[in-house]
Amino acid sequence: QRGSVQQDVAFTSITVTYGRPVARGRALFGTLVPWDSVWHPGADSATRVAFPHDVLLEGRAAQAGEYSLSL
Repeated sequence: QRGSVQQDVAFTSITVTYGRPVARGRALFGTLVPWDSVWHPGADSATRVAFPHDVLLEGRAAQAGEYSLSL
């Protein structure tokens, strides 16, 4: 199940593309995904965020482009 959302913030259009995980009755965290491991939000592939212009994230500069997210 793929999804995406786009939001205009000031003069920049931010796009987030993701796969919706489906638990299908399974316990995910602590069982399928150990608590002390790195996982990516989304199913099958990492969630991606794209910026058409350079932006500041939490006061840090990020160049225009597409980035994958992991936790």
